[in-house]
Amino acid sequence: MIGVDSDAVRLAQNSLSMNSATRSNCCKRAVTARLRQSPNTWLRMAFSVQGLVGLVAVGLLAYSYADWMKAVIESQTRGLDDGTVLLLPPIFMICCWVGWKRTGTPFRRRVPFRCVVRGVLLIGLGQLIHLEASLLHFQVLTTVALVLTLRGLLWIAGGRRAIRAYSLATVMVLFAAPVPMAWRQWTSLHLQSLVSVVSSTLLSVAGTPVFREGNLLYLPGQILEIAEGCSGIRQLTAFVALTTLLSGLYRLGMRSSLLLVLSSPLFAIAANCFRVLITAALLLLVGNDVAEGAFHTLEGTMLVLVSSTAIVAVANWLRFVEDKKSRVSMGAV
Repeated sequence: MIGVDSDAVRLAQNSLSMNSATRSNCCKRAVTARLRQSPNTWLRMAFSVQGLVGLVAVGLLAYSYADWMKAVIESQTRGLDDGTVLLLPPIFMICCWVGWKRTGTPFRRRVPFRCVVRGVLLIGLGQLIHLEASLLHFQVLTTVALVLTLRGLLWIAGGRRAIRAYSLATVMVLFAAPVPMAWRQWTSLHLQSLVSVVSSTLLSVAGTPVFREGNLLYLPGQILEIAEGCSGIRQLTAFVALTTLLSGLYRLGMRSSLLLVLSSPLFAIAANCFRVLITAALLLLVGNDVAEGAFHTLEGTMLVLVSSTAIVAVANWLRFVEDKKSRVSMGAV
């Protein structure tokens, strides 16, 4: 009968457990090394031919779209926009960082020829649209041309992997387009009418005597006007940008993304209807001193925060539903 050394068995078991732990640590290190490239890698990319071509392309883009940048800055200084553009640079950087963390360095030295062809076609289409927009002085088309040009450069520089990494960042550039005044006025008028109708109906249901004449609500001893700021036009742009950003960050499917983006007008209208109801209640109970001024502005800010929180909650619920469906489908297979 052969004797078995217990110390040898224990040593073998420890070595096996150490090997499994070592393998898991090696996998973690490989993922970390893929996500966090060394500074030398970025320096080699910057001083390579591909990096120099990219720097030249960025310089040409900045020169070509200088007028567009001036128009965006002027729309902010004149107060023609809702301030969403001021948040776009940090949002753009966050989207780029998230794409880099998900895919690593997406640029490759050898890109398939079909990807290069797609990039050249997109850049050509973008420049044609940019030429037409410069002749018509239409900044929305200029923004579309910039997005197409950026996506074409991504196809040439990194192929499908670069498009997958930075697609969300290029889409967010669309929200930098100055909204034409005709579009803004038309949308604002219809939103004012809708908010007025819904608010007067809710006040009537609550038992408050109200008479509506256009955008004016006649309350007992008070007159409440639904101005442009209470129409929801500013919140609409911000909520569409927020839902688009969440759809990309949460990697929602096409149906869930469309559902989330199309629900943004409902959140904007609901927020402004609640704002009108709160203002009407303050007018009847307290008076004009509290219903106007700084408190009215604080009231709108709080409702925007609450609506944004509700949008994030809906986005998380859609992601949970998609994850649950994917787990059920994998279990069925």
